[in-house]
Amino acid sequence: MPAARQQLIFEKFSRGHDASQKYAGLGLGLFISRQIVRRHDGEIGLTSSPGQGTTAWFELPLIHFRQAPGI
Repeated sequence: MPAARQQLIFEKFSRGHDASQKYAGLGLGLFISRQIVRRHDGEIGLTSSPGQGTTAWFELPLIHFRQAPGI
């Protein structure tokens, strides 16, 4: 995926391919994913190598809860 497109891929209605190509989808999946991850104080991004493919990733904080005594 070209670097210019990588900057926009998490925007609403953005797609990872040319609009002229026949792929289904509205370009909302990564936008919605970003909203969910951010609301959980996480990070989301992607790595891309031309001709090799693109990988989207996310990280969420891990929270440990202490169990109340006697439970």
